[in-house]
Amino acid sequence: MKSVLSVSILFLMIAAAPLMAQEDTKAASAVGANLGMTIVDGEAFYLLNLTPDIAIGKFGVGLDANIRFNSQGKVNTDDITVAKVIRYLRYGNKGDDLYGRVGLLDYARLGNGFILGNYKNTASYDLRRVGVELDLVGERMGLETVMSDVGAPSVLGLRAHVRPLKFTAAENIPILSNLVVGATYAADLQSNANLTQETDIPRPDSRPGTVMVADATDGGALSVVGMDLGLPIFERSWLRTNLYADVAQIVDFGSGAAVGLGFQFRPFGVIDLGIQLERRYLGDRFLPRYFDGLYERARYAPLSETLASTKAQELLDAKATEGNYGEVTLTLFGGLTVNGQYYSPVGVKNAGDFHARVMPGFEIPGGFEFDAGMDRRRIGKLFVLDENTTLYTRFGYKVNRFVVASMLYQYTYAPVKNAAGKTIRYEQQVRVEPRIGVVARF
Repeated sequence: MKSVLSVSILFLMIAAAPLMAQEDTKAASAVGANLGMTIVDGEAFYLLNLTPDIAIGKFGVGLDANIRFNSQGKVNTDDITVAKVIRYLRYGNKGDDLYGRVGLLDYARLGNGFILGNYKNTASYDLRRVGVELDLVGERMGLETVMSDVGAPSVLGLRAHVRPLKFTAAENIPILSNLVVGATYAADLQSNANLTQETDIPRPDSRPGTVMVADATDGGALSVVGMDLGLPIFERSWLRTNLYADVAQIVDFGSGAAVGLGFQFRPFGVIDLGIQLERRYLGDRFLPRYFDGLYERARYAPLSETLASTKAQELLDAKATEGNYGEVTLTLFGGLTVNGQYYSPVGVKNAGDFHARVMPGFEIPGGFEFDAGMDRRRIGKLFVLDENTTLYTRFGYKVNRFVVASMLYQYTYAPVKNAAGKTIRYEQQVRVEPRIGVVARF
């Protein structure tokens, strides 16, 4: 196990003193700073962490700069890269007529998310990439795009949609004129995205999805295509409902379909409740939401020089089944957000998927702060931490208007490389970082 333990020390900068004289309670931006000491595998590094989230109108930027240097003053340059310091640049929000984001992709989605949903373009803290989302939506047609890495062949997704009746004399018919027809293409263009081994060949590792790299077949890109229909039933400022259907084909593998109903409930401007319910009909060698929050680690995870675990191999073992999917997102007072998702196949054990995230958007009474997230695949026991799990939690306490004490816990998997610099496996990584920092709001 690789552990990273950070012990933070309180600091007050003279430059922050003028900021203590005033406070803007309508602030949408924040700048945070932490000074501490990090011990990585027995070597001590001093840590300066800058974490501003800045929003100006529709523009937004998120930074996460970790500057670590040892007692000799040598800076750990691995942490100082554009991909690591700038988390994202953003214009607008998902669902706007124009939406764009560059950097880390946290919960990317195309359409209803049946092919690509809750996708993250990084497998761990140490594997950051510069991805892109760009959506253009008009009254009659629109386009959604996702690219996981601008610097190398990677996950690419496109969804175009049209409201066909808007081009006819029926454009003013209530409800029916809003019918949406969409088409999606998503692919992993990396050369090892489609490595498989027929299941009748003995494998020395019993883990699901494991292949012998030397005997693996296929290789190359893996593609998914799909169509969807959507029909908004009721559209008001306080309630929106939408019927939809999806069908998808993983090229050279299997196909699946889903029908669902979505709700968006926003009464009085203080509650925003979104509910998505689906019935899924999955064929052999098909997995819904193939590009998900854990895909970047599941797609190809070396176990040794000759063994690897691939998501494409899981397709060979996937059997036809039906199942139920549910997603709930609750936002209160424009701040606190709770999101939970769960898929349960009928009659199949240890095959569920779970995702949850809690994001308070305002100060909890008493000066406390908290947020957390968790992803689990192949659910048997929900709270067992293994290679199918990523999670984080952060607890904080606001000492005064400008000083916050916090504790960050991250559970991920980091790459282990051989002498040639090639990733040979992933190793559990736990980060525990207590911090005391100064926050200036404006």
